[in-house]
Amino acid sequence: MAGMLAILAIAFSMSADAFAAALGTSIDALVVGVTLALLKADIVVIALAIGAATFLMATAGVALGRAAGARLGRVAEAAGGLVLIAVGTTILFQHLGVAAAAN
Repeated sequence: MAGMLAILAIAFSMSADAFAAALGTSIDALVVGVTLALLKADIVVIALAIGAATFLMATAGVALGRAAGARLGRVAEAAGGLVLIAVGTTILFQHLGVAAAAN
């Protein structure tokens, strides 16, 4: 119970954007975990690989974001959002088979 109260306290103290990002990341992690369990994957190896890749990409992203944010401000923020939308749309179309039907 104390753990849940601590999580709620943290959630209420952060901005709505930070909470939305945390919630989205948590849902993504849940889906990945269920998928890996269904595939009977070696979770230790995969967790280490995901952790290393996440650390490297997040570190590079923060460095790049600071540099681009200082120079480009809102334009960099909008460009990042458009890239995420494009990647998500591409993945959605691939899973729906839309890309295969267009060929």
